[in-house]
Amino acid sequence: MASKAKPRIGSHLEWHGNKLRVVVMVPPSLQERVGSTKLREALGTGDPKVAEALKHGVIQRLKDRIQAAHRGTLPSPITKQAMQWREAIALNPGTGEPQEVTALDVLIEDVLPGIIAKHGEDQAEHMLAIVEGRLTPLSLYVDEMAATRKYPARTEAKLRHAMKLLTEWCEQKGLAAAVETFDRKTTYAYFQEVFVQAGKNPETANDQLKWYGRFWKWMVEAGHLAEGAANPWQGRRMKSDRKKREAQGQAKRPFTDDEVFILLRDIKDQPIPDFARVAALSGMRPTEIASLTVADSKGGMFTVRDGKTVSAIRRVPIHPAIATIVKERMAGAGDDEPLFRDLPGKASDTRGPYAALSQRFTRRRRELKIGETITNSKQETVDFYSFRRWFMKKAGDVLAQGGAGFTPWTIAEVVGHSKESGELPLGLTMGRYPGPASDAAKMACIEAVMLPTKLSKPRPEAEAVTGETPSPVQG
Repeated sequence: MASKAKPRIGSHLEWHGNKLRVVVMVPPSLQERVGSTKLREALGTGDPKVAEALKHGVIQRLKDRIQAAHRGTLPSPITKQAMQWREAIALNPGTGEPQEVTALDVLIEDVLPGIIAKHGEDQAEHMLAIVEGRLTPLSLYVDEMAATRKYPARTEAKLRHAMKLLTEWCEQKGLAAAVETFDRKTTYAYFQEVFVQAGKNPETANDQLKWYGRFWKWMVEAGHLAEGAANPWQGRRMKSDRKKREAQGQAKRPFTDDEVFILLRDIKDQPIPDFARVAALSGMRPTEIASLTVADSKGGMFTVRDGKTVSAIRRVPIHPAIATIVKERMAGAGDDEPLFRDLPGKASDTRGPYAALSQRFTRRRRELKIGETITNSKQETVDFYSFRRWFMKKAGDVLAQGGAGFTPWTIAEVVGHSKESGELPLGLTMGRYPGPASDAAKMACIEAVMLPTKLSKPRPEAEAVTGETPSPVQG
């Protein structure tokens, strides 16, 4: 009797006995680093409908592994093999009997000769150093740290980029890309060469340097380094000249009213116009806006469910001037669907759903000649966050001019800043004891900010770019 044919299955699925599993092809250029031509993960079900519902998260996880290999943050096959032997030897050190064959004996007599023949003596020595605990590869624990800390995609990308740069520097210097390589002397050499002598912008440099300190601290917390082990990156920071650069117009700044008017008038391709209006009239971070779902936008409030700090988790009133935008974007969509379903780029982009929109906005902004380049930096004085800065400035201006209904602490709460950070007076008194601001106070703060409706002065060069005459910005 012929066996019953199995049901048809969707893409990225394959049968393994009577169960289904996800399969993702590895590009030929990355197969050696990944250690396989395909990545597979069992789903634990033989029902094609259930597998179809479960597969998407697994596909993304496997693709993230491939992307990590592309970025150079995955350990090489030799490194992974060395750690397996290291664990095996630790679990079975042997009894010391004369005729006993231990795992270490097998490694030295059978495995290492094959490594030498295929990869050379240097790689064999590298493998032995890992097995014996003399080296702990930097790349080995990046994935574990990222998974443990549960960083947002853009934050995780910063960690991986920093560790990749450190690994590449080691390779250039002929040093092992390992934790043990870095003592105070080595971190000082890296700090001087990569940041000080290269004239890097202090804020950019310090943002990268902090990841090395965090990595070493996490290694101790996770038990991969001894309790109390010294952190060789402690105190490695460039002296910031931020105040001086701010005085010289060389720091990040809010948009001016005229710039906001021009950007909202002249950039036509969605979703930038809608996204920018939400940013300007809510003070929310772009990544927070990109993460909003339909359910997060109901009841006249935006609900931010995740963020870089506890203060970032909050409810933000929806400004009347963008209520129509929100209503139109919610129409016909399910609660779990993104409010901005038309963001450019791919959902798998590890930089986050906002990254491609940011790049497109930057091109349009430069076409309109808005923003200046900061000296000794690739950065410019304005970016999409300048809408957020503009919101805070306008709300503060209203208070300075006698506005009522909200306080400086309300502004901090609306934008997701800590009220106890020390940047505001009476941080403990006003930040903790009164509790959160009322919805009425937050709405007063939101409604205090209004979009500009005209230019304060003519700007012929901007009109020449667009070929349009000024018109009021529609909310």
